[in-house]
Amino acid sequence: RHVWNDIGPEEALQMIWENLDARYQSEHSPSQQLMSNLQKGPIIKLSETSTLFNLSMDCQSALAIRRADPNALKALDDPSTLDTIVNRLETQLRVQWLQHRKDTKNPTFQFFAEWAKM
Repeated sequence: RHVWNDIGPEEALQMIWENLDARYQSEHSPSQQLMSNLQKGPIIKLSETSTLFNLSMDCQSALAIRRADPNALKALDDPSTLDTIVNRLETQLRVQWLQHRKDTKNPTFQFFAEWAKM
């Protein structure tokens, strides 16, 4: 933003992309990173709205990838993947999830993602 006026919008945009690449470039594909974000990390607490928001955004991103390519992120279909994600929830959130899914014998990732969006 500070250099926009001095170097012009195209060069500033290029500089932004280079900085983002340097900061966030990874050996993993974005979908691998997304799966890792969903399954690993700190306990998700009700009191930490940023981690709740990140979980919801990661879930929505995964759903978007699945809509674009139904064969992508097949691990989301595995019940153990959902269990791993749910086990990151603190007790209070896990109880809320269990109450939400009580009438659903085999909840799907999509069902969980819709709950996490609330």
